[in-house]
Amino acid sequence: MVLPRRLQSPQLGLALHVLAISLFTRICLYLVGTASALGMLPLRPAIHPYAPPHSLGTTLVGPWTSWDASWYIRIAAQGYTYLPGKSPAFFPLFPLVIRLFAIGGHFAFTAWLLSFLFYLAAMVLLAFLVTSRFGTQTAIYTVWTLSSFPTTYVFQAAYTESLFLLLTSAAFLAVYRGKWGIAGLLGGLAAMTRSTGVGLLLPLLGLAADSRVRWRVLWLILIPVGLGMVMLIDTLSVGDPLAFTHAQQAWQRHLQAPWLPLIQTFHLLGDIFPPWFHGHMPGARNPLSMLPVDAFILIITFLTLAICWRRIGLWWSLWGLVLVGFPLLEASAISPLYSYSRYVLVAFPLAVGIATFPHYVRILYFSLSWPATLYFSALYTLHYWIS
Repeated sequence: MVLPRRLQSPQLGLALHVLAISLFTRICLYLVGTASALGMLPLRPAIHPYAPPHSLGTTLVGPWTSWDASWYIRIAAQGYTYLPGKSPAFFPLFPLVIRLFAIGGHFAFTAWLLSFLFYLAAMVLLAFLVTSRFGTQTAIYTVWTLSSFPTTYVFQAAYTESLFLLLTSAAFLAVYRGKWGIAGLLGGLAAMTRSTGVGLLLPLLGLAADSRVRWRVLWLILIPVGLGMVMLIDTLSVGDPLAFTHAQQAWQRHLQAPWLPLIQTFHLLGDIFPPWFHGHMPGARNPLSMLPVDAFILIITFLTLAICWRRIGLWWSLWGLVLVGFPLLEASAISPLYSYSRYVLVAFPLAVGIATFPHYVRILYFSLSWPATLYFSALYTLHYWIS
């Protein structure tokens, strides 16, 4: 049987390859995480303060809708409120999409399903983007690298990472295809998904300068407009246009010089690492329990950018730097690298950089990342704080 020509295109073959990788990794993580939640693994559950209401999910979905995921689900169902004062910290686009597509009022299941579907779409578009610049082999390695990052469980855990990665990779792809209006719109949506989305303006302006576009670059003004929409929603909801910033006080976050969290991390590791190494972590819900892991990932991210910035290009490296550097500007007093290993997950230039390393380096990466990925997935579904 001969397939139609449109079904024999290289892009279709690449998309199917990427989907196979993505589904394989998700199935592995889902099985391990769900088995852990059902008590089939020798791990002890943690006490979880933000468990979603029992009506929002079943045993098969509920374990993937805890911690920050429960906030997005609650906002989708109830809207923003200053009681207990944290909800404006979570940007509105993902809750709006959950509410729009809520299946029979099951917000938790909808959030989980959307996160999974956004991840699949993001992997395909990212593969197209990387192929256009670095070739198919690098694109495949990039998908493997992102899909096996230690905190990749959030791609199926009703978080915003999947949506954000989809929007930002699609914005880059639109720029390379000369669709500046679409790029600006996608960038604006990214700015409504996470605060770092507005930083997309920097690399896209750089790409515009390289391509010598003129009036079409004005479409990029839609990116800060997206942040303005967040301010408008906060004003209408809680009467404070800067509520998304003020709510960060609940996590003791404040602006500071980026080197201060590094100094604090160095001092804290001297107290934490020896007992942590012997299995005595600060506590299942204490973010300091993950500080050694976050510190290791921080070192790897900056080393990768330093080594690969010429290889992946200035503007891609700038976007990676925005994503890995911004969490240091708004660090938390609870832990200087609070959620750092999750925030850098969406920095796809890092994955591209690792994908361009020699074969033995990639083997070393996968040998370290896969066990960590499976282990953290198991802990997350038991309500441990991971990132």
